[in-house]
Amino acid sequence: MPGRSLEAPICRRAQFLAAVAEDEVHRPGGHGEALGWVLADLAAGWPLRNDYGPLTAAVAGRPELARALVAAAGFVPACIEYGEHSPGGRYVGWRHRWAGTAGELWDAATAVVR
Repeated sequence: MPGRSLEAPICRRAQFLAAVAEDEVHRPGGHGEALGWVLADLAAGWPLRNDYGPLTAAVAGRPELARALVAAAGFVPACIEYGEHSPGGRYVGWRHRWAGTAGELWDAATAVVR
């Protein structure tokens, strides 16, 4: 089917946007903070190994896409904390320089990995 080739990328983009929006509901800092936490999860590789719902679906089987999203946003982990509940570590501090929307970030990253 000719239209089928576009279905997966469009669906993955929607799943990424849903993951950021879902996180944004719980973040007092709004979109920028939510996007940063989603990027922290991507940088740690967690959605590639665990079920992170729409975020996992967006990058499933595409580690290069996860890396491109982190790189395009200029994400930098500032601190990793290890503990009883997170033996693999978790980011407790980070920064990124992405000022646009999650959709714009997705588009910039996917343009690099096509």
